[in-house]
Amino acid sequence: MTLFVMQLIDHILQYSLVALDLDYVVRRRLFYFSRLFSIGIFIVSVVALHSLRGCSFSRYSRAIVYVLLPISTTTLIQLVLRGYLDIEVFRPWHRLVACISQLAYPIIIFSFIASQLYADFKQRASRRAAQ
Repeated sequence: MTLFVMQLIDHILQYSLVALDLDYVVRRRLFYFSRLFSIGIFIVSVVALHSLRGCSFSRYSRAIVYVLLPISTTTLIQLVLRGYLDIEVFRPWHRLVACISQLAYPIIIFSFIASQLYADFKQRASRRAAQ
């Protein structure tokens, strides 16, 4: 759920930043900075929610955070290269990492759902066998 909220807020923010009537360099800087900021807020909120509940990180939460680390790194590189130096050389790599991460999110989420369904099925089967 937290990932969905992060994606929703991030997309709304990104589309509103692109529509601003500013110089394109300032827009680029705001775009990449806000992307970095939203990723950072997401990671902090996941850590805070886990600490509030007093539970350890599941492998799925860790996987999502591990997917976000390359995205945040390439976004920082893009902020410096495109936002301040106006160099376009890293853009294809940033797009590749973004595409891979957007493919990884549903895989991680669906694997979590599948493991929960399998555990539920296994528990029901063991209850039937005990009866």
